[in-house]
Amino acid sequence: MATYIIVQIDIHDPVAYERYRIMATPTVALYGGRYVVRGGASEILEGSWQPRRLVILEFADAAAARAWWNSPEYAPAKALRQQIADTEMLLIEGATPANYPVKAIGWVRSSLERPADAPKQGFEGAPNATLEIEPAFVRGLDAIRAGQEIIILTWLHQADREVLAVHPRDDVNNPLTGVFATRSADRPNPVGLHRVKVLEIEGGTIEVEGLEAIDGTPVIDLKPVIEASLPGRRSARQY
Repeated sequence: MATYIIVQIDIHDPVAYERYRIMATPTVALYGGRYVVRGGASEILEGSWQPRRLVILEFADAAAARAWWNSPEYAPAKALRQQIADTEMLLIEGATPANYPVKAIGWVRSSLERPADAPKQGFEGAPNATLEIEPAFVRGLDAIRAGQEIIILTWLHQADREVLAVHPRDDVNNPLTGVFATRSADRPNPVGLHRVKVLEIEGGTIEVEGLEAIDGTPVIDLKPVIEASLPGRRSARQY
């Protein structure tokens, strides 16, 4: 069920708070969250409530919201905010379930830090990378082995979800094309699809060969590559 974090902030150091904003913003996206309200004009309709600043965050569920608030990625920003502002923060579940919520099962750790640094496809020189799977999902890795090829599904959190047409491969010489006919990261539901080889797996850590996703990209699913088989016969790897 969609869950919201409602924050009332009384800021004592505006300059430092701007630094906090810059630090906090990417951590929200890492956990599948988004800003619904971030300051902005307000109008009192009833009562005498006079909040200094309101922020509302939306997450897929309460677990994702708590995971963000307790995360190592958010910790430095949270510590700064607690020094420079008085904060009241409330977690509350929405009235209706979120539409098809997607939960990150892990994260990409890579030397690639920006989309501009990454090749378009993994086979175009992408570096090896590591998948860090959350402890709650490690049991699902049973039977994945080094040497196996898998498909990683990621949530391309820095994509532009309003885009419906692009020049393929960001080349203006290519005709403008609908995103569903391309592999562009920018699309309404920015799911990344990556076929990779498993180099090593230990616990919830998987090293893979040639992954073009940037550091911090949420992993939303893993699937085995199904080998071709004769009609009516099931591949040994078709779990």
